[in-house]
Amino acid sequence: MSSGLPTLRASPPGSVTWTATQPSCEFGIRDPLNSGIQKVAGDVQLVRHPLEFSEKYYHENQEANDLLLLRNSQGLHAPLRLNVERKVANHIQRLAGLQSSHLMSDILSGRLDSVEFDDILNDPMNAEMVGHPHILMERRLGL
Repeated sequence: MSSGLPTLRASPPGSVTWTATQPSCEFGIRDPLNSGIQKVAGDVQLVRHPLEFSEKYYHENQEANDLLLLRNSQGLHAPLRLNVERKVANHIQRLAGLQSSHLMSDILSGRLDSVEFDDILNDPMNAEMVGHPHILMERRLGL
């Protein structure tokens, strides 16, 4: 019985397997005298943990599930309106050179209720980037 929600099991975009080039030695090691010195990093693909993909896209999956649940319970207008409000909140910024707190965006996304790594160690008041405000504003406006 399906409620229309997407599956919670994370599936990586492609299966990652370890592959090696054809060895020129019986022990599986390249012979640099016959084949030359080559870059090995392109031949070996990393085997990733299954939870890595799930953790990487956790917030996107959670947001998609919330919007789908909102659509099923209140109709199509509710997620559309919420997405428009989030888009407007992301475009609100201060002048160039001043950091914005993005308070409205945090309220709409629900990030205001949680304390994360960026809240403690990514304080914009401690940022070392200070520039000339006129140059920064011209860059933002594309002049």
